[in-house]
Amino acid sequence: MRKTAVALVVSLIVRLGWQNANAASIEGKWVVDRVTRKGKTERLPLQVQLVMDFQKRGKVVTTFSRPGKKAVRKGTWKLEGTVLTTAFKDKTEKASVRMTKEEMTLTETRSGPKGPSVMYLKRIR
Repeated sequence: MRKTAVALVVSLIVRLGWQNANAASIEGKWVVDRVTRKGKTERLPLQVQLVMDFQKRGKVVTTFSRPGKKAVRKGTWKLEGTVLTTAFKDKTEKASVRMTKEEMTLTETRSGPKGPSVMYLKRIR
């Protein structure tokens, strides 16, 4: 019975395509597609874009753009197991990571009274 249950779980993971995150799989550019806050999931407006560029050697560059404004932040990132830590000059954040080759979900490890914030990203490079 136990072997059957384990085989079923492994089979589901393989079918869904989820993989363990590792440094090589996270490296690249990702665009935020939608965000869940306070239990409500919304797509980013078409004119708004948030890109996260996870570079080699633990560097990260985030670019937020909307009509008439562009903000770039540089920092570092580190992956320990399934926990991704990003550190910028003014803030350090931790999130658990789930991903496929083309999609990544970041769920903040510290959640507020209305649940954790979740970012859904798609690989663009």
